Amino acid sequence: MKGNTILHDEACEQNILGVVLKYNQYYHTLTEILTPQMFYSHTHQIICKIIADIINNGDVADELNVFAKCQAKGEDISIAYISELTAEARTTANFAEHCRRLAQLYERRELVTLGQRLTEAAADPTQDIDTVTASAIKSLQDADNPTKQTSTMEDADTEFYEMLQAQANGTGIGINTPFSCISCRGGLRPSTFTLIAAKSSHGKSALALNIAIDAAIEGIPVVYYSLEMSKSELYAREVA
Repeated sequence: MKGNTILHDEACEQNILGVVLKYNQYYHTLTEILTPQMFYSHTHQIICKIIADIINNGDVADELNVFAKCQAKGEDISIAYISELTAEARTTANFAEHCRRLAQLYERRELVTLGQRLTEAAADPTQDIDTVTASAIKSLQDADNPTKQTSTMEDADTEFYEMLQAQANGTGIGINTPFSCISCRGGLRPSTFTLIAAKSSHGKSALALNIAIDAAIEGIPVVYYSLEMSKSELYAREVA
């Protein structure tokens, strides 16, 4: 690594976790950009995973709940440090930009590690050069998708059990809607694409607008695009 370049930002990591602890609705923005392993601090990785467990289980990820979960998992993270995170989160401005900064720092760390590994392999005369080249190409291709993870059946089993438990408790695992047929199936889930299909003039836009309004009332960031109605027509529907 050239010079003493620091490829992590402790203050940025603390701010992001603090914002999510104070305002759980920002969790969905975080998960669109970051995964827990993208945090440089191991402590922050643990806290991020615990926040995810709590929110995906339909509960509020506040200081006390996160601390209780830390204790239940045997993690040595104090309530004082968790409180310090929320105290440092004084603003939500540029939250998504801060998340992207951490993602870029993670990519840089991964590229540095990859470069060191390839340098060692290329300098080893016992290794076949064609194999080293093929491995380098594959590694660079994999590096294009830093959020890709390898999961085990145990991971899937745990996540599936938590989903069933959340639905059985009536809490859901996603964003609730005013329509029970959607909410009873876990709501609108993060990182998924939900398609509403029906014949023309059967109320698709009205349905989507109702879902958007309800999510906004719950504090979820929403953007609504329409190629059918003007903003005044959409507003009239909202008022109605």
